[in-house]
Amino acid sequence: MTIAPGNESANRTLSIPVLGGADIVMTTGTAQTVSGQKTFSAMPIIPVNADVAAAGSVLADAAQLLSGFTVVTGANGTLGVKLPATPAAGTLVIIKGTTSGVLKVWPDAAATINAIGSNGAMSLASGVIPAIFIAKSATQWYTIPLLPS
Repeated sequence: MTIAPGNESANRTLSIPVLGGADIVMTTGTAQTVSGQKTFSAMPIIPVNADVAAAGSVLADAAQLLSGFTVVTGANGTLGVKLPATPAAGTLVIIKGTTSGVLKVWPDAAATINAIGSNGAMSLASGVIPAIFIAKSATQWYTIPLLPS
């Protein structure tokens, strides 16, 4: 089966035949509901980013992170990184420090991590387990595990 783009301004309908049952139909401009048992052969893949060197000592000059998994080098108790700006709910950032210093992690301006105040940095212990940050909204991040804050 080949699906190719057509006229971008025209409505499109995609029908996929299902053996022994009704076709699956997807159309633009209408809500779609997928029900019944479905099997998917692959799990979603989390992006793996290039390593990032911790930088700066405040939110404004910290090294910027992308969503996905990032190894952070150069932490020394002062330097840090900042989470993506205005994330969509569900944005996932996994950070693994590799150096022996404490790593500071800031949210973007006017955002919070766990119960830390707005713009407050979280200090990740020296080179321990990775921290997972999940955006609940554009201004609220939570960690798994729920790290002290």
